[in-house]
Amino acid sequence: KEKTMHDIVIRVRCSNRYCEVLSDDVPMAECAVEELLSRVLLTFFEVVLVRDVSLMFWPASNDQESSIAISLQAEGYEPLPDPGLDYLDCAIVEQVSHALSELFGSLHVERFAMR
Repeated sequence: KEKTMHDIVIRVRCSNRYCEVLSDDVPMAECAVEELLSRVLLTFFEVVLVRDVSLMFWPASNDQESSIAISLQAEGYEPLPDPGLDYLDCAIVEQVSHALSELFGSLHVERFAMR
């Protein structure tokens, strides 16, 4: 039987004001976000492969406060059966946002795609 696979792409932006992550150790921060993303997605899929996690720290400018852009790409295989998850994409966005807000404070999901 062929496994069902979903490509997941998420882009989030958050203020750098209340952030628990330091810009002087980006690789460590990316590892922490990758681990967090894996754990969240494993509540929805049997197998998860995180393909890319990148953080970009944007300094403050005249018209904008400093911010962090977070880009996530993953593959989820074999969605777990859950009668309450009619809206898998909404549930994933909600759980990923909740988990990331623990590290980054308030955030805005700029893009979410799952196919």
